[in-house]
Amino acid sequence: MTLRNFLVIVVVFLAAFLAPSTFFIISETEQAVVLTFNRPVRVILNRVSDEDFSEIASEIRTATDGGPRVARGPGLYMKIPFLQVLQKFDARLLEYDEEPSDVVTLEKIKPRVDSYARWRVRNPLRFLQSIQREELAGGRLRDLIRSTLRMELGRHSFHEVIRSTTRPIVYSTDSEEAEEVQTYHPPITVGREQIMATITKICDAKAREYGMQILDVRIKRADLPPENANSVFDRMMAERKRIATRFEEEGKMEATKIRAETDRQVRVILAEAQKTDLVIRGAPMPRLPIFMPMGSTRSSRQESHARLKGMDRIRPSTISFENSRPLRWLLHLVTG
Repeated sequence: MTLRNFLVIVVVFLAAFLAPSTFFIISETEQAVVLTFNRPVRVILNRVSDEDFSEIASEIRTATDGGPRVARGPGLYMKIPFLQVLQKFDARLLEYDEEPSDVVTLEKIKPRVDSYARWRVRNPLRFLQSIQREELAGGRLRDLIRSTLRMELGRHSFHEVIRSTTRPIVYSTDSEEAEEVQTYHPPITVGREQIMATITKICDAKAREYGMQILDVRIKRADLPPENANSVFDRMMAERKRIATRFEEEGKMEATKIRAETDRQVRVILAEAQKTDLVIRGAPMPRLPIFMPMGSTRSSRQESHARLKGMDRIRPSTISFENSRPLRWLLHLVTG
């Protein structure tokens, strides 16, 4: 074996030995920080927009006096072997599941809230300097999210925490019943969506100090403890009984009105009937002659009947003895 071949073999062996510690690959789901004796010399970002890249690069240069270089995107990179160390971080969205905790609302109700959050490593260098590893981020997130949840949920009522809309609750088209329901369910000015958006904004502002970005904080469950649930059920039953009592009283009042109106109509009908009866009883009955002349026809009988009927309408003041033969004859018999 010649010296030349030996040198080639040594070079190939050294290249194969040094290549893994010299070249490294950053995939689409990774970010990295290259350190030289624990001093950052390169920061590689991934899955960031142009605006976020410029902002993060400015933060890195400001914090380190322009020391490390900032790159972006997946690919093949190189570092000095044995002198430089590579620290990788996940560039994807990560999930943090918060342990259920008790929260005091505005009306002193203590629901047990179970929440979760979506977060990511935004600034790898700041995240490395403050937290170091992703496994240790849970403790910092727990402190941030739990304190913010207690602070913000304590400013709102329990109805606003459990409702996702500000639409008022109406169970019936009856306005009076709607007022009763509105009394039990106060109007919602801020729904859960707006509350959680505020909590997310506050948590994200605090998390950026540690190189993290919190994209969303949500409540999975908000359960009442048994003692509070029983008190709520008792209050609901009392409210339903109060509404039922009001409906019963209104029904009795309407029944009294209907009975009074019916009695009035009965009295009016009876009075009209008595009036009609008296009018009928006071009307004179037609008097028919005791006998008719022999050989009288039907027309003559009708004429006599009409004449006798007309005599009933003659007033006493209009009777004239001069023109009445029967009366003159009766007067002559009486006077002799």
